Amino acid sequence: MNESPASDDATLLRRYAEAGDEAAFAELVRRYLGLVYHAALRQLGGEAHASEDVAQRVFALLARKAPSLGDHAALAGWLHTTTRFTASETLRAERRRRAREQEAFTMHQPTNDNRPAAADSAWTDLRPVIDEALGELDAPDREAVLLRYFAGLPHAQIGARLAISENAARMRVERALEKLHGRLARRGVTSTASALGVVLANQVGAATAALPAGLAGSVTSAALAGSAAAGAAGAAASAAGFFGFMSTAKIVTGLAVVVGIAGLGSAFHERNHAAQAEATLAALRREAEELRGQAAQNQTLAREANERSQASEARVAALQKEVASARSAARAATAAEPVSRPTASRPVTVDPMLSNPEYFQLSMQKYRADLRQKFGLLYKSLHLSDEQIAKFESNRTDSYQAMMEIVSSADAQGTSTADASVSKLMTEAIGPIDSEFVALLGRDGYQLYLQHNRTQAALGVIKDLAGTVYRTDSPLTPVQGEQLAQALIAQTRAVPYSPGSRSTAYVTDWSAVADQARVILSPSQVTAFQSLLDARILQDRMMAISRAFRDPPASSPKK
Repeated sequence: MNESPASDDATLLRRYAEAGDEAAFAELVRRYLGLVYHAALRQLGGEAHASEDVAQRVFALLARKAPSLGDHAALAGWLHTTTRFTASETLRAERRRRAREQEAFTMHQPTNDNRPAAADSAWTDLRPVIDEALGELDAPDREAVLLRYFAGLPHAQIGARLAISENAARMRVERALEKLHGRLARRGVTSTASALGVVLANQVGAATAALPAGLAGSVTSAALAGSAAAGAAGAAASAAGFFGFMSTAKIVTGLAVVVGIAGLGSAFHERNHAAQAEATLAALRREAEELRGQAAQNQTLAREANERSQASEARVAALQKEVASARSAARAATAAEPVSRPTASRPVTVDPMLSNPEYFQLSMQKYRADLRQKFGLLYKSLHLSDEQIAKFESNRTDSYQAMMEIVSSADAQGTSTADASVSKLMTEAIGPIDSEFVALLGRDGYQLYLQHNRTQAALGVIKDLAGTVYRTDSPLTPVQGEQLAQALIAQTRAVPYSPGSRSTAYVTDWSAVADQARVILSPSQVTAFQSLLDARILQDRMMAISRAFRDPPASSPKK
């Protein structure tokens, strides 16, 4: 009975991670180099040299992460996802360095032999978006497509890789191809699923073909050298040490390429790659100089931040003394009140510092400054002029200030904000301001304003989740983010922030959101999302207790 190739991948990784078996790692490079190199080539517009560099970096990362990937069930999918991220980083880095490295790049122009063969119009349309669409597939479907069309394996071997029968492997490939076809159609690439299969088979079916000579050897050498350097550095290496390692890895990669080409006896390629290595070394030296300059600048910023922090601490200490003095006076006044007045009916002040005029004024300025960031997208959607934006921000600040003044006054007098007199005062003070706001935006614009508030609350959750899973094997896709945002918006309702005001707070049914998230997200993403929800639920409970304590029920008897 043949050993499962899926476990064979895991076995090779474990042999390398546990015993340092370089032959096992070289076999993984041989097996998947075509898939990685051609994926990079598509995303980098056919730049052969840059694609070689991406391939070297991807396998160097595989070597470093081998201990944690030993049980990974979808190595082809992991390599494809890592290639996409690495190619994107390369494009960004090249745009930043293009000006200062223009002369170096002129010295090394990739030959047409290293580019993919001339393709028909279907492949021309497909190539820029194929990898992005692949990234949206579920891991099992992405693995099936990669193994069939990008690694060029027959269905029998795919079935063995995935621990399923040959017929099941064929059905999975066909189903995954249909899903890929649907995602490409949304990007304007129209064809039948069978035609898509033909195009993929013709263009990238033999991914190991037309690889640059000596690339497998140079990739293996560079990855193993990089892994050894990372192990020697240790887990406690600093950020500066990390950049130094990356620079060393690039130099070793360049030298390994020169040695490999020299073995072919081609003087032309030897000179070309030697010039490339020299240009890379010069670029790395310039980059090191920039890093040193940035480090010096960071030290200056750190000193300035420390000085500001000390000044702020002094100011906070002064304000704390003022608060302590105010509290002492309040306790003395409370002690002089009749015993018949229950302390439980006294509301808790929203912020004791609001009694300080300077602090109150600064809090209003900060509130207005935050509006531009919070509603910037709404301004564009409503096409507001600068004058309308100024009125928008002035109105919202006036409403917030009026509400804070009334709440603070009620707190100082020991009156609940749920009291009828306070509610009436808020209606009289804030009602006209809110009416002016509705008139400024119009009825439709005001509804967009309310919808924007709900959307912003949902996007905050999506942003937190995307940041949490970004560096994992299951980053949040745009489709997942959109679906989860819709679920959050649907399960979020507005509640009045205070009596007499159109200002609202937003309460979300987190239980319903969690149920829908289990359908949208992968198991690992659901675990991360649940941790975020637990924190949000605790926050909502704290806010509810705060509101109840500040605003006791109107039916509570007063003595």
